[in-house]
Amino acid sequence: MPDAAARVHRRFRRPRISKEHGLAYTHFRSLAEHPRVRELIQSEVDTVNSRMPQVQQVRKFHLLVKELDHDDGEVTATMKIKRKSIAGKYAEAIEAMYGARASV
Repeated sequence: MPDAAARVHRRFRRPRISKEHGLAYTHFRSLAEHPRVRELIQSEVDTVNSRMPQVQQVRKFHLLVKELDHDDGEVTATMKIKRKSIAGKYAEAIEAMYGARASV
C-alpha cells in the first residue's frame, strides 16, 4: 500500500524567517538549501505527525529550490498549483521519495 502524500506549498516569508532564525541568504534557492530551513520544516512535520495516526504521518519531504511560478506554468494567476505540470516537472524528485523506501 503506497504511503499517503501531502503537498505543502507555503510561500516563505523570507525576511521574517531570516530575521527570526538568523539565516543569511541571497535568493530563494540559498534559503531553501540552508540546513537550518530543513531542520525548521522537519520540526513542524514532527509536530503535526505527533497528532496523526502512524499511517497518515509524513515520512519524507522534498524542498524545491525555486519558487513555483506562473510564467513557468506551475501555478495559475491566482497561485493555485497546477498538479499535472508539477507532477511532470518534478517527477524525478517525486519518484525518489517513493522509490527509496523499504518493502513492508
